[in-house]
Amino acid sequence: MTVRAPALEALEALETAPERPAAPAGPAPAQRSAQRPVPGGSGGPVQEAPPVPDIPEPPRAAEPVSGHPGGRPRHPRPDAEAKRELIRKLPVRPADVCALGRRHGQWHSDSPEARICSGVHGD
Repeated sequence: MTVRAPALEALEALETAPERPAAPAGPAPAQRSAQRPVPGGSGGPVQEAPPVPDIPEPPRAAEPVSGHPGGRPRHPRPDAEAKRELIRKLPVRPADVCALGRRHGQWHSDSPEARICSGVHGD
């Protein structure tokens, strides 16, 4: 196995570095943080904070936004009428993909819809 720089340099630095003395035995970091004194406190260990309560739901508005019961305006909007006319033209039963394609100018010849319609209807 060939070791190249910078890994080679790092290995050489480890070999030439003087040995460090072992770390002094002391409490683990988790134990030290639990025993940390509170600034301005009595110097005793820190107590855990109580759990945070759940955030309450925002209060509901007393009146509907539009000022009408149920939040709906008294007169339908003009664009809502156009949607109703469109809904009347939609088929009641499940849509026939092939009929939809014929109605709107055929599907592209290489589309999945065209392949489905040619297999079903022989179009």
